[in-house]
Amino acid sequence: MTSVVRGGRPDELLQVIQAMLAGRSYMVAGADKEKDFQNTLYLIFILLGYNVQVEQATSQGRMDITIRTKDYIYIIELKLDKTAEEALCQIKDNHYARPFQSDRRKLYLIGVNLSSETRTVEKWVVEER
Repeated sequence: MTSVVRGGRPDELLQVIQAMLAGRSYMVAGADKEKDFQNTLYLIFILLGYNVQVEQATSQGRMDITIRTKDYIYIIELKLDKTAEEALCQIKDNHYARPFQSDRRKLYLIGVNLSSETRTVEKWVVEER
C-alpha cells in the first residue's frame, strides 16, 4: 500500500482500502457511524508512517482525512450510505483544496461512500488538481 500512496495512485489506494475493510469480521467491524471508518483509516495510515490528519479545520468546514506525502496531497471526504459524488461535492463546495493552492504537490480530491451493509467502500470518485 505504501507504494500506491507514494506513487500518487488514488484508485489503487481505494481498491486496497476496500479489500482491507471487506476482510474485517462483521462481528467486530464498526459500521454504524462514519467515524468508525474514519478512525480505521486514520490508524492504517498513521501506522504506515504517513502525515495524516483527521477533521482538519478550514475557514469553511472540516476535511475528514488529509494525507500528505513528498509529492502528493490526498483530501478524502467520507459519506456513510450516501454517494461518493456527494462527498466530492462537499470538498469542492467548501473549498477544502484552497489551503493547498500554492503547494507544488499534486492534489487529489477523493469522495468516498461507505456502506453500513457491506462494511466497506462502496464507491469512490477522484478528481486530480
